[in-house]
Amino acid sequence: MSVRLARPQGDSHDPDQAPARASDWYQERREAQGDAVDVYLPLFQGDVFSEVPLTSVPLTEMPQDTPPDGTEVLPDAVMLVGHPCSMVAGATPREYVEVVRVRPTHFLHYEKYDVERFAEFPLPFLDPATRDVHYSACLHERGLVRTADLDLRQRVAALDLDGVIALQQRITNETSRVRISDSLLRPQTQPRFQENQLARDWSFGVLGKLELTPEDLLAALATEAVEYDKALSTPLKAQDAHSGYVLTSTLREQMFDLRNESRVNVAVRKLIKNRAYAVKQERKRQATGGPAGQHAGGAAGDRGD
Repeated sequence: MSVRLARPQGDSHDPDQAPARASDWYQERREAQGDAVDVYLPLFQGDVFSEVPLTSVPLTEMPQDTPPDGTEVLPDAVMLVGHPCSMVAGATPREYVEVVRVRPTHFLHYEKYDVERFAEFPLPFLDPATRDVHYSACLHERGLVRTADLDLRQRVAALDLDGVIALQQRITNETSRVRISDSLLRPQTQPRFQENQLARDWSFGVLGKLELTPEDLLAALATEAVEYDKALSTPLKAQDAHSGYVLTSTLREQMFDLRNESRVNVAVRKLIKNRAYAVKQERKRQATGGPAGQHAGGAAGDRGD
C-alpha cells in the first residue's frame, strides 16, 4: 500500500470547506495579537516565529493569497525545519538555525496537498489574529537565520508530536520524492519530543514561581538548560532484573526505548524537585548574605523529596 502524506484530521471532504479540526497539529498557538507561545518551551523543529530578518532566505514565485484590505498578516514569518539536535551543541544554542518562509497561500483542499502542493507544509488557522488567512511553510524557500534573532516573544506556534512527524515526512518527500510512513519516523522523533517537553517542565518547575524580570528569566533559562542537559547526560547504574548485571546508561539514552517513557518522566520530575529546592535555597542565601547551604541533591534527599 502506498504511503500518503499526512494531512490535518477532521476533513469534511468538501473542496470548498476547511477541515473541522485543522488545529490538531498544534501543541500551542498564541491566543491573540501580542501573545506568544510559552517562553519555558525550548526551541524545536516546527516552531513558527514572526518578525525575523530574512535577508538570507530566498523568496520565490508561488501562488499567494491576497488577504482582504486591512488584514494584518504575519510579517517575516519562518518555521524552524532543522533537526532538534542541529539547533544546539550540548545545551548551547548554535549561532544559526535552518528555517523556511511561512506566508499566506491560496487555500487548497488538503486532499490535494498530497500531489499538487508537496513543496508546502499546510498551517491551517495558524494565527488566531488572522483566522481567515491561510498559511503554508514553503519548504523550497530555505535558509539560515541567527538564533539570536528568534525572539521568544514573537513565537506564534509550536507543533505537537504528530505535527512534527508530518513536517518531517513532507520535508523528506520534498527533497527526495520518497514518502516515509509516520510509523518509521515516530520511534526516532518521540524521544526528542519527550526531551523537549520535559525541558519545559524542568524550567517552569525551577523558575516558574520566582517572579523574575523578562531579562533575568532569559538568563535563568540558559542556566537551567545546562543543568537539564547535565541531568540527562549523567551516567546512571541499575541492575538488570534478568541477568543480574549492573548496567550503565543515561536518562537520554533510556528515552530511546519507548517503554521507558513513564520511568524517565518520574526520574526527571524527582530531579526537578531537587533542583528547585537548591535554587530556592541559593536565592535565600543571596538575599540574607548567609553561608551556602547543603548540596542540592543531599538537601532535597534529606527532606524526602
